[in-house]
Amino acid sequence: MVSLIVVDYRTIGKTCDFLSQARQFLAPWDQVHCWIVDNDPEKSGRAYLSERYPLIRSETDPVRVDFFGFEGGEAGYIAAGENLGYARGNNLGIRTAKALCGDPFFLVCNNDLRFCEPWDLTDFWKRFEQYPRAAVLGPKITGLDGREQNPYRKRSPLYWLFVYPWSRFGPVHSRGDYVFTSKAGEYYRLMGSCMLIRGDCFEACGGFDEKTFLFSEEMILSERLAGKGYTCRYEPGFRVIHEHGRTVKSLAKEVQVERWFFDALFHYCRAYRGTSGLTMALAWVNRELNLGVVALKAGIRKLLRMRRS
Repeated sequence: MVSLIVVDYRTIGKTCDFLSQARQFLAPWDQVHCWIVDNDPEKSGRAYLSERYPLIRSETDPVRVDFFGFEGGEAGYIAAGENLGYARGNNLGIRTAKALCGDPFFLVCNNDLRFCEPWDLTDFWKRFEQYPRAAVLGPKITGLDGREQNPYRKRSPLYWLFVYPWSRFGPVHSRGDYVFTSKAGEYYRLMGSCMLIRGDCFEACGGFDEKTFLFSEEMILSERLAGKGYTCRYEPGFRVIHEHGRTVKSLAKEVQVERWFFDALFHYCRAYRGTSGLTMALAWVNRELNLGVVALKAGIRKLLRMRRS
């Protein structure tokens, strides 16, 4: 019924722990098919799984998939062969899952989530039947800092290009697109760390935009879905805790993460919001200034750590 997709990058142990937890909280579990997309070019996930779980079978069409015995069932392992990022990695997992088991729904999750309570997946199916325009359902997501991370409203490209990048340097980061609500309903976008997707709607809109590596995927997906007449629906009756950003920050340098952020944001503003060339040129200058400050702050922190040691 549902394919659970987890894109991994050198955190395969954490992914296995997450799937073990999911088995305890998602019901009916026999309707869940697990898929791991390994974005590590060295394919380290396969060695980890091979040491701990029995290899049941392998498929080679449409791509190579190794199925390991896992949690009373099996988990499909897909070695991407390169770091595809969020959009391409999840698209690969969803395409493969659809080809091999034909599930109509996809639960896309980060491996840094913790379920708060049992989820009856049949309740999700009922929501899709009740709200046929809804292509994506998102739960209540709470960060380790206690702040909620769903849902969000639509903001001007000017806000994203010129206000938001600088707001993050203050003691309180801007949450200018966050909707402070506990009410279920249709909203512009939902966090990509945990979303349940209707497969037919996802296919109709072309899936995630593979021109992005990381960031802005949710806003772009919302624009693509809206173009086909679909919406995103927030369902706070389902809850998870998200260790937001910890994995990204531990595995990539700050300046590179910022480059990914701006690359995706510029693509969103140009391709989906029709931002003018003049505005984008000014935003490019703003980007370079912002990256300079990020590099300076990172250098100061490194120097302070060296002096303390």
